[in-house]
Amino acid sequence: MNGNYKIPSFLSAECRDFISCILQTDPYHRFKVADIRAHPWYNSVQTKPLKGTVLGKDEVSLDADALARVKKLYDFEELDVACAVRANQFNEMTTTYYIMQIRLLRTKMFMQNLG
Repeated sequence: MNGNYKIPSFLSAECRDFISCILQTDPYHRFKVADIRAHPWYNSVQTKPLKGTVLGKDEVSLDADALARVKKLYDFEELDVACAVRANQFNEMTTTYYIMQIRLLRTKMFMQNLG
């Protein structure tokens, strides 16, 4: 292992070996992607399936109440907002929609705690 770094001793021996192989300064000895995927430590890590919506794969569900409020209060067309949210655009329509969605959720939770 070359370089001016010290791998913490509280990590397992396999993990320290994995990190040192990745941080190898000599490009001929440095791990390639295939080496990383074949390392015992890499294969010991359990991965969980993604939760939530995966853009481009899953259908994005829209909150009808949030869309209606955005239209009423900010004069955005519901269809334009829905298309922007589904396309994962970063603009004033999607920002307003998500803020409204959170606001409605918090109001609902607050009302449930009262009664």
